[in-house]
Amino acid sequence: MLLLISSEMILYSGIALMVCAIILAIFCAVLFSLTGKKIRKKLMAEYGENRLKVKKSKGE
Repeated sequence: MLLLISSEMILYSGIALMVCAIILAIFCAVLFSLTGKKIRKKLMAEYGENRLKVKKSKGE
């Protein structure tokens, strides 16, 4: 039977936690990218031109 000492358990638990965090981050990035595209299309349909662009001031 494989027995791990306390420090090894902490090490491998930390590695597993980091892997889970990376997987979750990738999932969230894909999800936000897809929903962002959907929201952007909806806003363009409702308001027309892209309102996020910074308008140049008259002095420039």
